[in-house]
Amino acid sequence: MGFWNKIKNNFRSLSQRVNFKTIYTASNALKMASVYASQGEYERALELYESARKFFAEKGVEYDMAKCDVGMGDIYRIVGQYERSLQLLESAREFFAGKNMKNNVVTCDANIAYVYSALGEYEHALELFQSAREFFVGKGIEDDVMKCYLAEANVHEKLGQYEISLQLLQLAREFFVGKGIEDDVAECDADMANVYMKLGQYYVAQIKRPLSAQVN
Repeated sequence: MGFWNKIKNNFRSLSQRVNFKTIYTASNALKMASVYASQGEYERALELYESARKFFAEKGVEYDMAKCDVGMGDIYRIVGQYERSLQLLESAREFFAGKNMKNNVVTCDANIAYVYSALGEYEHALELFQSAREFFVGKGIEDDVMKCYLAEANVHEKLGQYEISLQLLQLAREFFVGKGIEDDVAECDADMANVYMKLGQYYVAQIKRPLSAQVN
């Protein structure tokens, strides 16, 4: 925590700099924006992303411009500005697709899927999540496969497809148990408990809830 606080102090005035002097400095600002976003400091993160993007645009560094768009798009999704989020994510996706950067395209697709899910476009969201999962399985990127499982489970629950949701949650839970990631096991248990409640299986739900509480 002390390490990141030190970095944050060094960058505290960075968002006020409209023009960075070097690509290196702007790239570090982009990384710092990601840190701020992960800590819920969205306004500060957006300031850094926007300033960095302006610099990259002046320098013609399209790849880093697209990375800024992805970061900002994710933040706008979180704060509920879905149209702006889609605009940024689809712009970034178009750039990555044109450069045949499949990894980046799939990352954009997954982020776009979260937006569609929030907008209630569940079928479209599922298509994107499933496509992304297949890609991650092929690449052996297990963490991202599990993220897709959890996202798909959430969408299936919203669609009332509770059995499928439970199957996906169980797959993710087994992975997290094997990795010893207790917080994620607890989240799976809590999500499964909610689904069991909707199925009217209150006894099973009650069993699941204490398990998640014990882990926490």
